[in-house]
Amino acid sequence: EDIINKKKSLPIIYLWEHSGESENELLNNVYSKNAITPDDVDIIMKLLNQSAAREFSEDLAAQYFDAAIARLDTLPLSNPAADELKSLCSFIVQRNY
Repeated sequence: EDIINKKKSLPIIYLWEHSGESENELLNNVYSKNAITPDDVDIIMKLLNQSAAREFSEDLAAQYFDAAIARLDTLPLSNPAADELKSLCSFIVQRNY
């Protein structure tokens, strides 16, 4: 859905910054269209799957997650509040959609 809506999420930005000229041209062509087709989504997904975009994004999310949890542990929060914030952080990092 992010691709159809032309969102430039971290994996897409990574792809743009770490792809060759032909891949960048393809990305530019797809993202400059008025409407992105299912075939366009397939092309972008193929490029993403061939790149290290997922690993990079997951690693960065894990770093931010660890930093957030470490910061939460230093705050004077009640256990239920801290646990809910930690659960929210975990959900955000581990979501698959």
